[in-house]
Amino acid sequence: MFAAPGSFHFLRLAVGGVALGLFVAACGEPPGAMASPSELATVEVTAAPDAALSTGEDGQERRVSSALAGALPDGFPADVPVFRPASLVDQTIVPGGVSVLVFETPAPRAAVASSFTSRLRAHGWRSAEGGVWTKAGRRLKLTVEARPNGAIFRLEL
Repeated sequence: MFAAPGSFHFLRLAVGGVALGLFVAACGEPPGAMASPSELATVEVTAAPDAALSTGEDGQERRVSSALAGALPDGFPADVPVFRPASLVDQTIVPGGVSVLVFETPAPRAAVASSFTSRLRAHGWRSAEGGVWTKAGRRLKLTVEARPNGAIFRLEL
């Protein structure tokens, strides 16, 4: 016995529809089965297991005050000090082969200028007019400018 081709398709749809109807009916609440707010039980709960934990003892990032952010160019002279902490923010070579490096620091202008003066002298540099320093035929120009959050210093080598 064979069923007509269209009737088998109809039978599959009918069985699927009945199954879907039973599924939907089983998921719903019967009328009047929901509890009213006055019938709900009050349950006391304790604090979550991690409620007493604190992040106070967690490791915190600590910045090193002697840090230099940025890479000095290859061949940067060892006898030219760089104030720290500082960030190298610009590096240019101007006509004539002069390297200009610009740094930012959170330190005040006076602290930067004082540090450079003593450290350049310690490395054998001699002070000239207008922030120019000389050593064995070499020339270095130092400019230090105050900024609201520290200072900017420029080295021209």
